[in-house]
Amino acid sequence: MEQTTAERSWGNEESPARDLRRRRARDIAEQIVRRSDWLSREDRFILKAVYEDGKSVTDIATLRGDDPRRLQRRVRKLVERVLSQKFAFVAAHKSAWTPTRRRVAEACVLQGLSLRRATASLKLTHHTVRRNYDAVNALYEAAMGPPMPNVRLWGPLS
Repeated sequence: MEQTTAERSWGNEESPARDLRRRRARDIAEQIVRRSDWLSREDRFILKAVYEDGKSVTDIATLRGDDPRRLQRRVRKLVERVLSQKFAFVAAHKSAWTPTRRRVAEACVLQGLSLRRATASLKLTHHTVRRNYDAVNALYEAAMGPPMPNVRLWGPLS
């Protein structure tokens, strides 16, 4: 029985499709490492160990004395944040903002702090942090367009 092109490319180590998948994964890993420079020292260490040095999360968790599942969730959340468009937007545009807005954006978007934790760490009022965070979101939406609504394209309506 003859294999289809898709079957041949899926199992063949030398296939162009496999090469594209590997290149895409390598490009994403490099992007994660580059963007990790805006993270805290500890978060940067974790992401670089995984995506630059090729260490497993289990090995890193063992070295740190952490639960591997907890560290895996942390890595997943860090990667999601680092690869987000809002993260890239803030990193690219923060130098043009006022010092307070820049500090709030760095704390909330780049470092991933909640508004409450940002308020405490920046020693600002909740109102000031909320106002500046809302301004960052407005700038982001103006640059990127409004977010897509959650629309169901198929399936039964309930």
